[in-house]
Amino acid sequence: MMLTTAAAAATRPSTPRLLDLSPSPERHTSRQIETPPSRRGVTFTTETTYTFHVAHGGSAVPNRSGPPIGLAKSHFHVACAAIRPDRRRHRRAVQKFDPSERVALLKAAAYNESEIAAFCVDAFVVRKSRQDEAIDFMEERVRQKKRRAVRMLVKISGEVSDQGSTDDMGSTSKRQCVAVQGC
Repeated sequence: MMLTTAAAAATRPSTPRLLDLSPSPERHTSRQIETPPSRRGVTFTTETTYTFHVAHGGSAVPNRSGPPIGLAKSHFHVACAAIRPDRRRHRRAVQKFDPSERVALLKAAAYNESEIAAFCVDAFVVRKSRQDEAIDFMEERVRQKKRRAVRMLVKISGEVSDQGSTDDMGSTSKRQCVAVQGC
């Protein structure tokens, strides 16, 4: 029994069609599978909330002044709840406290004034170190840019002197003025 091409195509399993994207048959054939766009997503059904007490937070150094605050080492309460699809969640920003509020929170967490003062000194040292490092980083970037500019100018001036032709008076037909401040 002989099948026509239409009948043969109908009996084959359905597979994605291949598109020939090569510009000419002489070049290597590049093929891409044509598939319908699919939407993917992740859906969560439960949320777990861990509640911590306030404690000294050594890595959470504030930008301005005052002691750093953070979370206690372990949580004291866990709550699990189902996420309803009709409830929309809005992102919340991290809550910021001024220095006096941070001191009050640490006092309420049973830290004494000498410990809080030590936290403030440690935070000052860390802030100063970070500022010094940021200044050093910026100064190094400026030095690198100046070095790059000087190398580029040397390269350009070498090309101009090689290409510059002289006229009857002995002057170059191309002139370039370069001003470089100290490196």
